[in-house]
Amino acid sequence: MVIGGFIHLLVLSFPGQEIIDHSSEVFHKAYNMMWYKTSRKTTKLLSILLYRSLEPCVLTAGKIYVLSFQNYASVMQATFSYFTTLTSFQS
Repeated sequence: MVIGGFIHLLVLSFPGQEIIDHSSEVFHKAYNMMWYKTSRKTTKLLSILLYRSLEPCVLTAGKIYVLSFQNYASVMQATFSYFTTLTSFQS
């Protein structure tokens, strides 16, 4: 049952991490673009795009928990820490 919960959280975290990765890739692609060869209007739109993509998009659960591999790893670490603490009291 616990392993199923871990797998479920991992499956939910995967699309969130994909969104974070792709949105940060948008910033890097726009930043490395040859903006000096484009029109003035395109340059202005590109600067707006760069400003908006500084903060990557995230997928949240209830606007509280960000679904990402980093948060998944912290949940796993805390769970194993609690498990180790509880098993040490039983010995």
